[in-house]
Amino acid sequence: MKSVSTLSLLSLALAMALPNAYAACDSDFTPVHQIQGNAAQSPLAGKTVQTKGVVLAVLYADSKKPQVLLGSVVADQDPTTAESILLSDTDLAKRVKAGDVLALTGTVRELGTMTALTNLTALATCGQQALPAPTPVKLPVADLADWESLEGMLLQFTQPLIVNDSYGLGRYGELLLADQRLPVPTEVVKPGQAAARLAADQLRHEITIDDGSMLQNPATVRFPTGNLSASNTVRIGDTVQQLQGFLMP
Repeated sequence: MKSVSTLSLLSLALAMALPNAYAACDSDFTPVHQIQGNAAQSPLAGKTVQTKGVVLAVLYADSKKPQVLLGSVVADQDPTTAESILLSDTDLAKRVKAGDVLALTGTVRELGTMTALTNLTALATCGQQALPAPTPVKLPVADLADWESLEGMLLQFTQPLIVNDSYGLGRYGELLLADQRLPVPTEVVKPGQAAARLAADQLRHEITIDDGSMLQNPATVRFPTGNLSASNTVRIGDTVQQLQGFLMP
């Protein structure tokens, strides 16, 4: 099997910084991990909060609605709380870059599977901060709900992962990886309940990586390292080493 070099889930974008408003930088704030909480939904959903955090990444910078991942300034020691939230603000996403420390006020919402801040006001830049080290993870997870506590965070998989499906690679820049080769359930068990149980269990072993772009059928496909070509391919069974990326549940 061929080894594919390190892949990244989402790309970063460079942009202009926001105007400074230093008073907001020194104000009390609700930490990112408190906004996230330790359940499927934020305990502060629907409330307006003031927070401060470091820009981890600008998501899908080439799309019409780029968004921002904001990480905790200082992480707590609770492994059940994620250290990142989504900022749903297209204009903001065009003006910040990874490492910017932001102070802002927003309304807590659940957007799809992500805890987010919307209706952002009182925006201020408060300098720069080094990005956090990636959190080590390993497949399979004990339960799919375990991903909740890692939402939006930079992860690094500590094991080689195996390409299980490349169907979406050329069109969407996606690859399905797992800790092992996963058979089609009906190839090894009877159709029906047994196959459904196996399919559900296989989800604990999988992760889909994305190229961080909303373009379809792009001229350049960035996976594998060096870009996809006839002489640089990705095939089922290839291995991926030291995968890093931001988790988007």
